[in-house]
Amino acid sequence: MKMNNILKLGAAMLGMALAISACEKTQLDELRKTEFYDPATSANVRFLHVYPWLTPAVTTTNPSLASGQHFYIYRDTFKLNGNPISYGGNWPGPSVYSLQPVGSFDFRIVLARQVANLPRPSAGDTLVVKRMDLAAGKYYSAFICDTFNNRDLWVIEDKIDPVYDTMCSIRLVHLLIHNRDTISIFSRRENREIASNVTYKTASEFVKMRVYSTADTFDIIRRGPGSNPYNTTGTGRNNWITGFVGTPGRYYTLIARGNSRVANRGASLGFYINL
Repeated sequence: MKMNNILKLGAAMLGMALAISACEKTQLDELRKTEFYDPATSANVRFLHVYPWLTPAVTTTNPSLASGQHFYIYRDTFKLNGNPISYGGNWPGPSVYSLQPVGSFDFRIVLARQVANLPRPSAGDTLVVKRMDLAAGKYYSAFICDTFNNRDLWVIEDKIDPVYDTMCSIRLVHLLIHNRDTISIFSRRENREIASNVTYKTASEFVKMRVYSTADTFDIIRRGPGSNPYNTTGTGRNNWITGFVGTPGRYYTLIARGNSRVANRGASLGFYINL
């Protein structure tokens, strides 16, 4: 009798252990935020939030997401970022790319609506769906950008060579809303334009620049009809980035971004490190 009870108890405990194990596995699968890929056979993708509008916005119980747009990024139905990306931010982080599987996928930009600090999307929260064809060994920058009625995930290939170089490389991306004129970048130290006549929603090619121990100042030049809001000295230039010191072998992207019609989203020039 005692032996039967022991066997029944053991069977019950085993069943509970298996049930708990199955439950934990299911929850871990649902909460999984990280995938691992072989760098040699994967694509490299970075996402940047330069969408300069304050609407549509979401109400959230998370105080840090109380206003503005914060986005989750999905590859098909797989959520990529654990923390939502805010304006001016990038994912997965500074000077790194995320490894993504090779092939054709739908990438979705979804408002970071949260309840009790957990994602809780509603109908209409998906702002952009963009099909991306990813190739092994290639590098891509994907910009959440454009006008309110023409939201886009604009993707460009970053044609970079990760081999060490004694010079650095720089390019310009033009994403200034309400400024469809061409813009150029002037290096005061080299006394020349390092990117010229870049039109809206395009990028210049990477150009090589010598690396100095002293800092450089980059001016933005607007060319086009009408007044020049960046001309404060009569020379057509105004310093937008000061104190820039490059690193040998690094690739840098300058981003002209913003929307002069929206509070806290004024025109600005920033940069990020590709590699």
